[in-house]
Amino acid sequence: MSEDYGDEIGKQYDIGAYLPLFILISSEGETIIRWDGYSNANKFVNALNRGMNDQTTIKEREIRFRQKPTKFDINVLGHYYEDTKRYRQAVDLYRQAEANENKEVSSYTMRIFQSFANGAWHNKLPFDSVLPAADMLFDNPNSKAADIIRATRMVSNVARRKNRTDQIKKYLIAGIKLTKEKNNKKSKENYYLFGADYALYVAHDTVKAIAIKKKGMGKDWKQILKTYYPFAKYCYDRRINIDEAYELCIAVTERVQEDKYRAKVFSLLAKIKEYKGDFEAAMNFVDRAMTNDPDNEYYPTQYDELMQESVKE
Repeated sequence: MSEDYGDEIGKQYDIGAYLPLFILISSEGETIIRWDGYSNANKFVNALNRGMNDQTTIKEREIRFRQKPTKFDINVLGHYYEDTKRYRQAVDLYRQAEANENKEVSSYTMRIFQSFANGAWHNKLPFDSVLPAADMLFDNPNSKAADIIRATRMVSNVARRKNRTDQIKKYLIAGIKLTKEKNNKKSKENYYLFGADYALYVAHDTVKAIAIKKKGMGKDWKQILKTYYPFAKYCYDRRINIDEAYELCIAVTERVQEDKYRAKVFSLLAKIKEYKGDFEAAMNFVDRAMTNDPDNEYYPTQYDELMQESVKE
């Protein structure tokens, strides 16, 4: 077996950075189904059984879609294109599905937007393609409130990553309106998240953004250590309030005993130190993350990337 065999397999089956990845293939080497991520035995067996019970390959589904689209084939192909980062193909698939007269096929406006947003996030599609897709979703009176709320988060996240937050005012307002009067925990969380992002990106008031975010955590948030990490990550992602974020993460690592949770916090501490230019401290924190969660594939990758960046410096 050649040393390049792994690379060849990786290219052939679009194996990216998300591991573990499972791919069920036919005897001819054609993909039938793929799924990623850690799961318990039951979930793994269920996923495997789904593939074994219907061994139609992706290529066969593509042919069948062109002849007679079905909702099931559209969903399988759409997820496959998204998983392999073929976002433009996913968009084209959903648009063809919407144009088809088959009554079994429903609206795919949310899936189209999601493909554009994920494509921009992964640098596969331009950010300018995201907002028109968002407008189609937000302006559609038949769109589900849950889709609008989820899309608000995605628009804000992608715009932040692409430095285009000056264009998201209308979407944040829509998200705020939909979550304002809701009493469930998730809606309240989104309401304060959207409000904080509005203060930060629209009103350009960092102090108010932090205050809103803290208010959403509850008046007793300082007594609940598990609230520290999400708040610190909010601050790091937006590059605000970094010093407090760092101190809160340190407090978690000193007082929480759960290994995997500590590892996640150490990883964030490493990112904060990297942002501040202290690569040695960053690598030390990643080393502690690996010690606390040795089976996690991400931390060695994070360490290697830090090593490469430190050499450049």
